[in-house]
Amino acid sequence: MANRTKRPWQKGEHAPNWKGGISIDKKAYYKNNKEKIRAYHKSRYSLNRKKMNEYHRNWMKSWSLEKKEHRKLVMKQWREKNKERIKVNRKKYAGLYNGRYITKDQAYRKKYREKRKEWSRKYKLLHPEKIKEWSTRYNRKRGIKPRRKASPPAFYAARHRARKKGNGGSHTIAEWEHLKALYSWTCPCCWRKEPMIKLTEDHIVPLSKGGTDDIGNIQPLCKSCNSKKHTKDTKYPLDNVQ
Repeated sequence: MANRTKRPWQKGEHAPNWKGGISIDKKAYYKNNKEKIRAYHKSRYSLNRKKMNEYHRNWMKSWSLEKKEHRKLVMKQWREKNKERIKVNRKKYAGLYNGRYITKDQAYRKKYREKRKEWSRKYKLLHPEKIKEWSTRYNRKRGIKPRRKASPPAFYAARHRARKKGNGGSHTIAEWEHLKALYSWTCPCCWRKEPMIKLTEDHIVPLSKGGTDDIGNIQPLCKSCNSKKHTKDTKYPLDNVQ
């Protein structure tokens, strides 16, 4: 931009006495030479496109930062004065373009569904705190109550019931896993194996009849057989699965 060409009214042939204080009427010149000026600006821009874009970008950045509060105030005042105009324009815009953009958006979502899913999954893994903060803020704004905590797994539920009844006894997850291995992950009542069925803890002497929560009072049964047994004191022998 250092070697920029002179504007038409700065050239000697258009303003011979420019330095002497006599100037031509710019408005009149613009009016009479519209096409010439357009061509001049176009050629100047094509020659210095990168520099001009960078200059304008930097200027807009600095101006935006300097006049941030002023711009907010001006826009607020304008919106208050032109409420009806804004409403009319919004309705007009919605009628003209809304359907078009909705169809475009739907097409885009359909085309890049998998990519968007992958991007979303990665972002959630990398920024769990942000996701939590946004969801909390969103729920608070809309008055949505936080979800109830999921009910504890059957293992902890059984321990809780035993503690509530005061029957005593306890066992660990490791002991429960070892017991399932002894039974070859098989229900001793129907002889079906995991993963075909899901083994659950059955108290041989039920908690309702004073049975403890010790591992010696536990046997692995599938949900169906556990329900059928109900409150009977039935112990299925380990030989059934061996």
